[in-house]
Amino acid sequence: MVDNPLQKRLRDLQYTIWRYAPLLWRFPETRKNIFRVVWRRPLLIIKWLLVIAGIIVVPIILVKFILVGYSLPFTGFNGERVPNLQQYQPPKTLWDWLQLLIIPAVLAVGVTIFNRLLNERSRDIATDQQQETALQNYLKEMSKLLITSKLRDSASGSLERDIAHARTLTVLPGLDPLRKGRVLRFLYETGLIYKENTIVDLRGANFSNLRIHETKLSSNYFQMTDTRLSLRNANLQGAIFRDASLEQIDLRGACLDEAYVTHVDLNGTWLCHASMKMTRLHGTNLHRACLREAQMQGAQLRGAYLRGADLRKVNLQETRKKDGKMQKADLTAANLRKARLEEAQMQGADLSEADLQGANLTAAQMQGANFHRARLCDANITEEQRKIAETSGARFKQCKDTAQTFDPPADALDTLDHDCNDAE
Repeated sequence: MVDNPLQKRLRDLQYTIWRYAPLLWRFPETRKNIFRVVWRRPLLIIKWLLVIAGIIVVPIILVKFILVGYSLPFTGFNGERVPNLQQYQPPKTLWDWLQLLIIPAVLAVGVTIFNRLLNERSRDIATDQQQETALQNYLKEMSKLLITSKLRDSASGSLERDIAHARTLTVLPGLDPLRKGRVLRFLYETGLIYKENTIVDLRGANFSNLRIHETKLSSNYFQMTDTRLSLRNANLQGAIFRDASLEQIDLRGACLDEAYVTHVDLNGTWLCHASMKMTRLHGTNLHRACLREAQMQGAQLRGAYLRGADLRKVNLQETRKKDGKMQKADLTAANLRKARLEEAQMQGADLSEADLQGANLTAAQMQGANFHRARLCDANITEEQRKIAETSGARFKQCKDTAQTFDPPADALDTLDHDCNDAE
């Protein structure tokens, strides 16, 4: 029996899906993005899976029904003679099915998609107007508190400070990343978030998806004004910076205790002397960042990128069993001289060419870590840890004669030395 063309095309489609769909799962980035999206918005994913399943299943059922119709004489799909008129009714062709089913379906889908896009555009415009109104109202209220109520001169625990705190934390979740950047810039430039005299407490503030470059406060801002964006000594305890971009800003001495800083771009950021206790830094980019003498007890650095970072005298002690995780962190060529890494979980971390001279690695978990050409002279380390490090190529002699390698500077900002003790 000769296969119908529709049957052949259906069989080809099934083979293509069976052959190539599993290949997508082999790419790590694809898996990571899929897990991230499914974890954050499961209901939306289920909805779209049902829609996609309907789009795929309904045409398949329809094609199957048509193919069965061709095999049954009484349907007339293959053509037949009309007894009374003695005429031959030709079989249904692909064009007949297009006119009968496909073209009306395409028109219906097109109209539905157009209406949906139009409604989404209208909602986007309305949402943008609402956010702009909320931002302007916030700035107006804060300006009134600054000028009329003398917010900067108010006492700790005063009604003015409570209002400013409540207004700030309330307005942030409803703003887009660009407007969140404007709020942050306003608070800094009006001197309301300094650690020495914190007027507006940002504990728990939601700055997720913030993009510093969209507010012209990154390296471009530095080149135009010769002033690096500085949040030095800012109180950002418990703040949320998920998926944000904060590259090359000054956070020296800032308080980021228990902050949520996962999958954030902190490339070249100054975090010297910062307090980052219990901070979650999963998957964060800290390439060539300055973390010298930072207090990072219990910080979670699983999957973080710390290539070439300055971690001299940093405190990365584990405070609880579930904290202090550094599994699979990339610490290639990082400077960890005299760092405190007691009980740190470093399984699978890449410490190749890192400088660990004088570091304290007491009870640190180092199984599977890569210490190729890492320098461990004068490090506080047990014999068992020493064997693990030596197996992967660590050095315990002539450390000072080996030059530490760094990646070339990405731009003019990288040529600046990370000096934590200089003036603003």
